[in-house]
Amino acid sequence: GATLGALASRLSAVDAGERAAAKVASWNLRWLRDPTADQAARKRDMVRRWLGTHRVVLLQETHWTEADAALWRAIFPAATVCASPAGVGPRGGPQGGVVALLPHGFELVGMEVLVPGCVLAVTASRDGAEHRFVSVYLPPPRRSQVIEALAELPPRRTGAYVTGDINRVAGGPRG
Repeated sequence: GATLGALASRLSAVDAGERAAAKVASWNLRWLRDPTADQAARKRDMVRRWLGTHRVVLLQETHWTEADAALWRAIFPAATVCASPAGVGPRGGPQGGVVALLPHGFELVGMEVLVPGCVLAVTASRDGAEHRFVSVYLPPPRRSQVIEALAELPPRRTGAYVTGDINRVAGGPRG
């Protein structure tokens, strides 16, 4: 099976050549559902600022449902919002949820949910260059499934951005 260390080494080696110039912001929001909440307004404003600087924004732990994703698409009409909504967590509430927001100027080429609510891969182009953006949420119970999905991503020579929230047990084996 794949390990985080081997995966990081493989992704670094693949993208070590000529690097495509895309700016990316990644943020584990821990919760972003009700757009009227004060905390959501602050988070929304930060995302809007990043989009305004032409950054692709990758979010984790939104806890969005499909309905939430539709609502947030309307809140960011100038961006392309791709989402893999949260799944059901161990206590019955939403767990996870990953999102990629493409600012104006990026054209969506493709979107693939590799692990529902945990890994979203988006391919987009800008100025003739194609990029792959992967938003990752790695909850400990789904660790193997997420790492295996990342290991199966086809290699790219340029424009590969993998970011996210990697929950790692500090006392666990490395590799």
